[in-house]
Amino acid sequence: MPLAKTPPLPDWIECSRAVHADKASALQRFLFDHQPADDAAAKAFRAALSKALGSHLAAVPDEPQEQAAVPLHWIRLARYCELTGDTAGAVHTRRRKRQWLDGRETKVGPDGNLWVNTAAVNSWIEQA
Repeated sequence: MPLAKTPPLPDWIECSRAVHADKASALQRFLFDHQPADDAAAKAFRAALSKALGSHLAAVPDEPQEQAAVPLHWIRLARYCELTGDTAGAVHTRRRKRQWLDGRETKVGPDGNLWVNTAAVNSWIEQA
């Protein structure tokens, strides 16, 4: 599992704006309240804080950024065609020839759209 990367610290002006807008995070509030006014002291303070946060965050694994794909059982004809490269005409021809049956490989939904059962289509392909 990858380790978290330390994000850059917000600058004092950004923190000041967030505090005055009453939208500051705990880190922004801390920087606003504690960062020294002297440039050299502020630089040392920020370097030490970054180092401390970096070593603390290095032990915390990243949250997964992507969720697992959920297989869809029924998808609209247009999306099926987009994903597979099949054409709507070919799907309707299979229906007319009764190669694909309504209720098994395809279905007209309550919305009036034609839906395709991807699991049934996969089974039909594997039978060939």
